[in-house]
Amino acid sequence: MIKAKLTETGLKYFKEFLNNRKARQEKILNAKIDTITKSIDITQDIIEADILDFGDTNNYYKSWAVTDNSRYNMPLLLIKDKDYIIYETD
Repeated sequence: MIKAKLTETGLKYFKEFLNNRKARQEKILNAKIDTITKSIDITQDIIEADILDFGDTNNYYKSWAVTDNSRYNMPLLLIKDKDYIIYETD
């Protein structure tokens, strides 16, 4: 089975992304610029599974929702072998 795993660098960057996303979300919601009808919680497990589905040979790039309006989405870019590794298990 092929799996993806965030490296220490990737995990640090992912946590910064989550913090920045949350701050942006709060700012938008507090200003009543947009709403959230369905909250999307992004976890390390989701990202690691997503890398296998959406990553290419060199990186993973995906735009994640902040609010209902896609205009406020935030991109997440992870570089293979720097931010994550691909490995095989039995």
